[in-house]
Amino acid sequence: MELSRRQIVGAGASIAATAWVAPSVLALDRVAAATGSDVCENPQMLVSASWEDPPPLDLDKNTGIESDDEVFVFFEQGPVALEKDIKINRVTEGSFNGKSEQNVEFLAGTVVCSHFVHANRIDDTDTPLTGSLTFPNATILGLIYRSGELKKADFLEVPGTDYEYDNAETEDLFTWSGGTLSWSLVPGNEVRGIRILTECP
Repeated sequence: MELSRRQIVGAGASIAATAWVAPSVLALDRVAAATGSDVCENPQMLVSASWEDPPPLDLDKNTGIESDDEVFVFFEQGPVALEKDIKINRVTEGSFNGKSEQNVEFLAGTVVCSHFVHANRIDDTDTPLTGSLTFPNATILGLIYRSGELKKADFLEVPGTDYEYDNAETEDLFTWSGGTLSWSLVPGNEVRGIRILTECP
């Protein structure tokens, strides 16, 4: 039986669900899919999560997509010039938690590509949801994961998608190294969202 691109990516994600490993042929399917198309909309990236294409329509904690096994990742917009100044929670690499707030201002007119990571558990447990996202050919510029800043950057949302934002907290852990962002999220009975801003290759 021939697998669809969505099924193939899902299979690759399950291989690397608990730790970042050398990418399999299945995980590299997204790299092949990007050939000859816009790099930002079809990013040359490796994803250890559920890649959603098209993006989901509902991110509400009660009615939206949910999983006790993985998080959801999708492309939002780009290349797009910021329509106003916004604050970015994190702009430097390292390991940190969801209350790390550097809050550096990105000025209106800055051109970015935006991707979104969404976690919403079915059961209210403390078991973390882990995953990672790697951009081999793009530079990560900054991360937004606090609800106030996420809401103020709502012009980057996918048109037609219903978003819900909660704050990342101390138990939510991140590691940003080069073009890779890894996460361990504990949403409990809330949702977690990470807006990843990159250069557009």
